[in-house]
Amino acid sequence: MFSQALQTMEQQISGQPAAPPTPAPAPTAAMVEAMLSQLSPAQRAELQIISQVAPLLQQGIQLLQQPDRTAAERGWAAQGLAQAAEQAAAGEAPGSPWLAAAAALRQVSAWLQGTPADLSQLAEPYQSLIAQMLEGSNNE
Repeated sequence: MFSQALQTMEQQISGQPAAPPTPAPAPTAAMVEAMLSQLSPAQRAELQIISQVAPLLQQGIQLLQQPDRTAAERGWAAQGLAQAAEQAAAGEAPGSPWLAAAAALRQVSAWLQGTPADLSQLAEPYQSLIAQMLEGSNNE
């Protein structure tokens, strides 16, 4: 990486056109599979749950950050999140990672309906995940 930057600077100084930088290779499926294989079965299950729930949470957070959205639009989204929470929690035993996911969905649903935001109500990893989503949407 450093040698490539140095080479580009030398080309620019000498007046030669600099070659476009070579993009870093994207992780291959084999690399991702190798990383996932190092997780415990419980961690893999939790990661799968988060990957299913995170897009729903992100949509809710984005809607919270759009003041021009109507109460009806927020209510519709809140209802969708509440239904997803019910599905996530259905038939789950205490301690199930699906229950934490359902709680996060319910919390964002409540925020859309006007309940004051309180991240302390959320379990990890959802507390950190939603904090990052909130921070990310404020920086855009």
